[in-house]
Amino acid sequence: MTKPFNGLAPKAHVPNAPPAPDLAIYVPGWQHGDQYAPEDLMRGMHYMGVLPSPSQPQTNFTIGGVPYTAALGPSGRQNDIILVYRN
Repeated sequence: MTKPFNGLAPKAHVPNAPPAPDLAIYVPGWQHGDQYAPEDLMRGMHYMGVLPSPSQPQTNFTIGGVPYTAALGPSGRQNDIILVYRN
């Protein structure tokens, strides 16, 4: 005889995600706020593995400890990145 389902799924093991990289080194004098990513920041995002792409359209990182989400812009190209300030 099987046990009846109690409506709760078993807890899944979710490994801790690595901390979001801080990209402040790529944008000295950064002004926080929603904006398009400048070329130097996109280069840093590429080096750190957080440049959005069609297979990963949103990524997270920090600039000076301030959290941002990056997303592909309207063109869908990797040189068209929108930054959303999440503070």
